[in-house]
Amino acid sequence: MLERLLGLTRIVRNLDAATTAWRESNGAFHYVTLGGELLSRHGFYTGGYLNGNGTEKRRRPFWAGRTKSPSCRGDWASCTKQWQGSAAQRRAAKRTNCIAGGLQEAQTELRAQEVAIATHEGEFNALHNSQRLLHQKIELVVYEVQSLAAQEEEGRQKRAGLSARAAECETRERERQAQVAELTSTLRVCASIATGRTPS
Repeated sequence: MLERLLGLTRIVRNLDAATTAWRESNGAFHYVTLGGELLSRHGFYTGGYLNGNGTEKRRRPFWAGRTKSPSCRGDWASCTKQWQGSAAQRRAAKRTNCIAGGLQEAQTELRAQEVAIATHEGEFNALHNSQRLLHQKIELVVYEVQSLAAQEEEGRQKRAGLSARAAECETRERERQAQVAELTSTLRVCASIATGRTPS
């Protein structure tokens, strides 16, 4: 847990221990002394400490790798200029990374929006097709209802016609029966006359 909290920072006793550790690790960590002095990963001393009188003493920034850098050779101005150039490069790289990160984030968001739009278009097309099929089914049901109504009307008319014909047939049957009865009576009379009998 302590390593996670400190990250790339290491605590040492003094600047000599910090310098030794920095050189052994090739500048892999920041080193902070018990007196509050800092040796950064880039090899620069900063910070200070409180003396016995309660006043703060501050060390002048100093580069820990001065003995190993042929370009500096202990020249503070050259080292400072080199450090400032490195800082400017780091700031430029940081801005470039920020821009690249923002561009990548925008591209990711754009792709996500395109996927969302394509998904919504697919859903809209599916709903449109469902609506079209529903309209077709409604039209089919209306057509079937109208066809059934027409068939029912036709059946009603046929039933009415058949009822009229049935009534007419019944009337004719009664008339025929009356005629048969009349003819039967006439035949009886004729038969009685022919036989010399009085018709009953």
